[in-house]
Amino acid sequence: QAPEGILSASSLANKLGLSVLPINNAIKELGDTLGEATIFKFDNRVARGYTPEQQEMIQQFLEEVGRTFLL
Repeated sequence: QAPEGILSASSLANKLGLSVLPINNAIKELGDTLGEATIFKFDNRVARGYTPEQQEMIQQFLEEVGRTFLL
């Protein structure tokens, strides 16, 4: 089970009011800068989990690239 504060890409998208596509694009663009994402169980599915620090990096990236990236 994922520890408190760890979010999947889809959970982060919900938190930010976005679709999962820009989140996944940001994760891909950040690459190694983002660091390792550990696999966790989220309710009834398994997915990569992102720490609060990684979530902040993703959010900052999306803010910096602007709306053109949020397709």
